[in-house]
Amino acid sequence: MIDPVGAGRAHNAAVLAAIAAYLLIVVGGLVRASGSGLGCPDWPLCHGQPFPAADLASTIEYSHRLAAGITTILALIASSLILRSQPPRLSRLVTVAIPVVLLAQILLGAFTVALALPAPIVAAHLTLALILLGLLVFQAVYIPPMVGQVLPSLLLRDPRSAAIGALSGVFLLEIVGALVRGSGASLACIGFPLCNSQVWPDPLTHVVGIQLLHRLLALLVTIHVAMAFRRARALDPSGPLSRWSAAALALILIQSSVGAMGASVGFPPSLQLLHVAGAAAVWAAAVGFFATSLTMSQSLRLAAAKAVAA
Repeated sequence: MIDPVGAGRAHNAAVLAAIAAYLLIVVGGLVRASGSGLGCPDWPLCHGQPFPAADLASTIEYSHRLAAGITTILALIASSLILRSQPPRLSRLVTVAIPVVLLAQILLGAFTVALALPAPIVAAHLTLALILLGLLVFQAVYIPPMVGQVLPSLLLRDPRSAAIGALSGVFLLEIVGALVRGSGASLACIGFPLCNSQVWPDPLTHVVGIQLLHRLLALLVTIHVAMAFRRARALDPSGPLSRWSAAALALILIQSSVGAMGASVGFPPSLQLLHVAGAAAVWAAAVGFFATSLTMSQSLRLAAAKAVAA
């Protein structure tokens, strides 16, 4: 039996932890955009000292570590409160995954510094950060279903398929985007929609290929999210399903505009940072869309079971 008071506290803690995880990604983007990834070349110390030296790169890198520590504490508190609230099985599974991802992220962060920022590990580090953000957003948004929550329009159709497609597409796009950043392919194609003033760039190097793949995926995923929004509007015209899908669509359109602008002007650090922040926001909205659709889908099944039993 779910404890309503405990569930409310757990929800608030999950919201705070999700905000912290988002800000952690933004600070990580600042580290990358400012070239401060090796501002502290050792770990867990910084130049052999517990506190950073009085230079900008060390301070920025150390702020990322501090943000990671705060996020870890908040995520563990949220996980503890969620488990105490006697949540359903799905929430328990997600909660158990949070400390596992945290541990992997901490270890990977240490390896990233120790190995001097190799591209695959940098990409994996960002991907794990996004997974952690997704788990926390899910816990903040997902509500165990109640039969009375089902809208009449939902009684005939399951909303999950559109949300799952959007979530999967956005996640794939985020992984390729992490590879773009980690491999230094952000500047492989100058200009938009052309690449280095060519429709098909020659030579087609691997970094150019990664950049072109990212652009193609961005187009396809944006189209899919727009279609998912259209379906969500049909199923739930003014409810949370529509709001989350609208947020995902608006954010991915803004993100695409930032990407096009950055490619056209050579991606200055400010746009690099904005692009990372936008990517994390798109992912969070896609997870919120999925979590809401899951609540409604489970409510739909409960309503159907109740109707059969009656």
